[in-house]
Amino acid sequence: MNKLQELIDKLCPNGVKYKKIKDFTKVLRGKRLTTRDIVENGKYPIYHGGIIPIGYYNDNNRVANTVMIINVGASAGTVGYCEEDFWASDGCFCIEKNEIINDKFLYYYLQMNEKNLKSKVRKAGIPTLDNKVVENLSIPIPPIEIQFEVVNILDKLEEYIYCLKKELNLRENAYVAIMYPLLKKENFEKFDILENYCYFEKGKTPIQKNNPGVYPLVATTEYLQTSDNYQFDCETVCLPLISARGHGVASITRIFFQSGKFALGNILCAIIPKDNQIKAEFLRNYLFYYKDILLVPLMRGGANVALTIDSLRKVQIPIPSIEQQENIIGKIRKFQEIISKETGLPVEIEKRQKQYEYYRDKLLSFKEVEVNE
Repeated sequence: MNKLQELIDKLCPNGVKYKKIKDFTKVLRGKRLTTRDIVENGKYPIYHGGIIPIGYYNDNNRVANTVMIINVGASAGTVGYCEEDFWASDGCFCIEKNEIINDKFLYYYLQMNEKNLKSKVRKAGIPTLDNKVVENLSIPIPPIEIQFEVVNILDKLEEYIYCLKKELNLRENAYVAIMYPLLKKENFEKFDILENYCYFEKGKTPIQKNNPGVYPLVATTEYLQTSDNYQFDCETVCLPLISARGHGVASITRIFFQSGKFALGNILCAIIPKDNQIKAEFLRNYLFYYKDILLVPLMRGGANVALTIDSLRKVQIPIPSIEQQENIIGKIRKFQEIISKETGLPVEIEKRQKQYEYYRDKLLSFKEVEVNE
């Protein structure tokens, strides 16, 4: 960043001019296409109401490296930047290119102010952002050399985060891929029903009325909560009894392995191995991998779809040797540690995202000088 400071000291030591968007360029509204216009193998992405393409079309009305702002729907106020030619529907505004401002610089500045844009979305009926809100946004216009240097720094930070996310995606796919060869039923000779090897006990902690404390609380959420008391002190499989989706749809999203002293929410069931013939962590991995085959079909109910402990008792599980179980646990755990949202790559991504936002805000905060017209 020394180069950037040198440029600022040389080119604009007293600050920079700010201009409203309408004073140096135009805010262009896109043109709507009908569903009949969408082409399955079209050449150009179509954007409408979000920064993810809704389909493709054989023509474009905007060129690559254009800043867009979603103006309608749940994503109204979201800032995007498209690096290829595209079709802008009337669900997004595009900022017309202008020689005094670098498009990526403008994108980063608007992205920094996205919260402010979203606060000005009209919420009545369909959320809508008025074009005058965008036209009247005040933008710093430092010398173009400074804009390029800011973009260069932020691009590198964004690229690093992108690489981390790509690595996480690869690891998540590898985690899923490794489960089958390790847990396929052909690997196991002996099967038996759960009740012959495990105890079952329903959680006792009311999740909504729980008092936070020093003990982990396993609930249905992705992250552990805390409780002022504990129910178990052992290695346990924690299985939600209520459908993750509700509304009459049977679904299980998460199954937990927990050890030590912990509390369990009252809509979950603890499955506790009786002896050393089955390890809780192996059992968790097996039940999670086969949940849609073994567990989801057992769920019953209308609006509130749920499992019963009695229905779990007869679920068939493999009983491999402890050595085989530990080998499977070790291989799967390596991937779980990498993709863990508490200790793995997601934590690093979150830190880098905060670092990126800190530097972005710092780099784009320019002292304003008054313009004497």
